[in-house]
Amino acid sequence: MSARPPRIFYIVIPLLSVLVALAGAELLLATFWPTPYSAERTMAFTPDPFTGYRLQPGGRGSFVDGIPGLANSDGHRDDELPVRRADSLRILALGDSFTVGSNVRMEDTWPANLERRLRSERTHPVDIINAGVGGWAPYQYAQYYEHYGRAFAPDVVIVGFFVGNDTYNKRHKPEQLRTAVLGRRVQRASAQSPFVVPRVWLIEHSHLARRLLNPSALLERRVLRDHCADFDEFLLWYEQKRMKNHRKRNAERERKLENALHQIGRIQEMARADGAALLVLLIPDENQINPQLQALLWTEEERPAYDMDMPQILLVEKLRETGVDVLDPLARFRGHPGCLYQNDTHLNAEGLDLLASAIQDEMRGAWPAPGEGPALR
Repeated sequence: MSARPPRIFYIVIPLLSVLVALAGAELLLATFWPTPYSAERTMAFTPDPFTGYRLQPGGRGSFVDGIPGLANSDGHRDDELPVRRADSLRILALGDSFTVGSNVRMEDTWPANLERRLRSERTHPVDIINAGVGGWAPYQYAQYYEHYGRAFAPDVVIVGFFVGNDTYNKRHKPEQLRTAVLGRRVQRASAQSPFVVPRVWLIEHSHLARRLLNPSALLERRVLRDHCADFDEFLLWYEQKRMKNHRKRNAERERKLENALHQIGRIQEMARADGAALLVLLIPDENQINPQLQALLWTEEERPAYDMDMPQILLVEKLRETGVDVLDPLARFRGHPGCLYQNDTHLNAEGLDLLASAIQDEMRGAWPAPGEGPALR
């Protein structure tokens, strides 16, 4: 009579079978059905006590088509900042993914584009610091400027204010902000879980884990378009959500604007104390611009409920009441014949070029020459 295998045999063999099956599934997926990373792979993030998270200094990521998402030693999507010359003009750009440049090359972001433009028409050096971070809101712009941006001693601060996300944003304290784990943004509550580190690691390194733990990676998102009406379902869903931003003016709209105005006011107060000028750049949403998109977002019966010049009308009025210089390029965008946006709702390289040209025109004759004070006008 043969001896029975030891009891551990009945544990090890099934366990090895499962591991072999998982390894086989991983190999098949990696070879034939690779699962893309989520949007969190675009840049690498690090936790921050003041802004929740920021770009990791020296961090590496990747946008669509392998476009590099690299950060310099200061944690900016930018070249290394040169040593400052006494006659140079230094500009600090604050903002979210529209400023950092989602799915465009670094040289196509509006701060880099504007820097080239200003350098071409000035005899003295111009350096623009791109301090934009995807997912940030006005509170984080103010927090960054207070705790980090002032150290760069900018002559001018430009806030890239995207009307689709920033206008009615309510975040006003660190506890409301996301943080980062292993270079990826996570909700603050999730970061307390003992499973968050292995979960993020698995998503980073395994096609199978991404399919099981990160379903958003499976969504087919055609970020780049073949033509101006080449919309995908994600864009239509997201732009429909943002239509509420263009409701007609009322007391509730004005009340919801208070936090954004307060955060801009914080930046204004600090900039004045530093002797720096402040310009708020209002970046329009595509649902205000593209008639082909608008035709899919509302019916003619619904049209009277909206004012597509909002919230810019309200923002310009309220900010100018407090002495803040505002640039609203909405009319310029509407008059442009090209396709300016991507299906991730962000501006493409052509749209960012138009934005930079609008800022350049605003600055001509209004910006200080080196040593001539900070006022825009």
